[in-house]
Formats: sequence, C-alpha cells, structure tokens
Amino acid sequence: MCDDLVAVAAEPRKSAGASSLAFDGDDAKTLYIAACEHIYAVRLRAPGLLQGPAAAKGN
Repeated sequence: MCDDLVAVAAEPRKSAGASSLAFDGDDAKTLYIAACEHIYAVRLRAPGLLQGPAAAKGN
C-alpha cells in the first residue's frame, strides 16, 4: 500500500494509509497509528475503547 504511487500535478508521490490503530496508556488517551514504516502516537482529550485483558482490568 505504501509503495503505490499517486500522480499529483504530474509528480508521482507515495500514498500513505494507516494499517493499524490502537489505544493504549494508563488512561487509554493515547492513539497509536501504524502507517508505512512509521508508528505515530497522538494524545487525545477523551479516552478510547480498550479491548482484551486491558479492558478486563477496568482501564
């Protein structure tokens, strides 16, 4: 997906798309985004929804 080229004003450039998203942190207010070769962390005001063992702990 990240190797696809998109023509913009006749200039080829890589397209970036998120492949995975996950909430984490003690308060579930950090959103992690995996896109191409990078992982981004975004701090949010509102908590996200946790699943799995973290959700069972009440986080």
